[in-house]
Amino acid sequence: MYGGKLAHTRGVRRFLLPLLVVPVVSGVLAAFRPQILTAGFMSWRAFAVTAGVGLAGLLVLAVLWRRSRLLALWTADVVVLALMAAVVWPVFRERTVVEAFPPVAVVVPSPSGSASAAPSPTTAPTPAAMATRLTAGALFGIDHHARGTVALYTVGGEVRLRFEQVDIEGTPTPSVHLVAPGKRSPKDGIRLGGLKGEKGSFSYAAPSGFDPAKGWSVLVWCDRYAVPIAGADLA
Repeated sequence: MYGGKLAHTRGVRRFLLPLLVVPVVSGVLAAFRPQILTAGFMSWRAFAVTAGVGLAGLLVLAVLWRRSRLLALWTADVVVLALMAAVVWPVFRERTVVEAFPPVAVVVPSPSGSASAAPSPTTAPTPAAMATRLTAGALFGIDHHARGTVALYTVGGEVRLRFEQVDIEGTPTPSVHLVAPGKRSPKDGIRLGGLKGEKGSFSYAAPSGFDPAKGWSVLVWCDRYAVPIAGADLA
């Protein structure tokens, strides 16, 4: 009798372990990257991907269950974990991009009392090689982590958007947009391109005819799941 109970206990343990693998891994991911769960509630696309991963695991169970229940459970774990890794790996991506930028002109008072522009470095470059800051704003996360500064500059008659010393949480297919002040959707905005990196300092050229005086916000958007990642109001 004792031997039967022991065998039963061992059998339960054999099945319990594969049943706990996926929940434990999901709990660890949620602890370190809670936005993974948040995105699932904010985006129907993220919810659909999550449901697809779950259905794939159930399909494996249905196919292999009659052959071997233990084999079915472990195979379903492998399939689900592999799909989860493919989906969430961009969250842990940290590309660092540092692009060169012209010296920034600063406004200093002249002896006559009027203001004049002077370059920040000790060796004065030509005016065409200098950048003049028009406006700037602090970068903040939208249900994600983000920090740094985003600014608009004029360089040689062109307007450039500059991300400065930013640190943005990873996400699949991030893109950069100029939108109306306070807006959290790229609709009717100006797409500047994909986010070049999660960390560092880099620039984008504004399109021809862009008017920086209208007032703008910068939006980092996840194209895959259609959710905002970060923003900056350029005051």
